[in-house]
Amino acid sequence: MRDGQAIVYASWNGSTETVAWQVLAGPTPFKLAVVVFTAPRTGFETDIYAETVGPYFQVKALDSCENVIGTSPTTYVKIRRNRRK
Repeated sequence: MRDGQAIVYASWNGSTETVAWQVLAGPTPFKLAVVVFTAPRTGFETDIYAETVGPYFQVKALDSCENVIGTSPTTYVKIRRNRRK
């Protein structure tokens, strides 16, 4: 993974309506913007690659009509820079 990228892992145990995920990120919990509009759900846990470092993230579950049916808490993620040798 390059600098400026993040992998977001999304899952919702028991949800049968979730068909996709939307990822928001930003510099503060109050300044989030959509960075991935739709990422199809792939099994129990979906890996979503985003071109952002956040460090604050939130995920929204989308149904088949792209309606938001659930929202995660906003989470802070410590930025880990790739170290070049």
